[in-house]
Amino acid sequence: MRLHSFKPALLLAGILICSSSVFAANMAFSGELIEPACSLDKDTIPVNMGMTYTQYLYKYQRTVGTPFELLLKSCDLTHTNKVKITFDGVRNANLPTFLIVYGSTVRGVAIGLETPTGQALTLGSSENYALLAGNNVLKLNAYLQGEPNALLNQTIRPGSFTSTATFTLEYF
Repeated sequence: MRLHSFKPALLLAGILICSSSVFAANMAFSGELIEPACSLDKDTIPVNMGMTYTQYLYKYQRTVGTPFELLLKSCDLTHTNKVKITFDGVRNANLPTFLIVYGSTVRGVAIGLETPTGQALTLGSSENYALLAGNNVLKLNAYLQGEPNALLNQTIRPGSFTSTATFTLEYF
């Protein structure tokens, strides 16, 4: 009895093993490794935002932009003539398009980025810039913004702060 129930299982296993097919194909990869179109002047760009009174933020909600520059040197336009810049960093929970600030006592503020004309730069989104041969200066601003609830309830806490943003340059 045992032998008879084992035979159908053995037959089924044999059919399954023999019915599988294997196919193989080759993949060919190609590309070109090139130097970046420009070199960045500095790896770290300090932006000193100075001192701001909390009362100023309660009145105006944000500071005037602090200018800073990204210097792209020795741009070679052989392969490209545009750059896409994307800023990112740890985001403020109450203002998710702004950078979080770190400090032992400071609360209720975040850092925003914008163009010199006041167009906001959203973290994680990119802006395109045309390049010229040689050196290019990308001018931008950083500003301190009060969080909505901290402004409404006047609960901004003063103190020293720092923040860090990263940026990616993509040439196209």
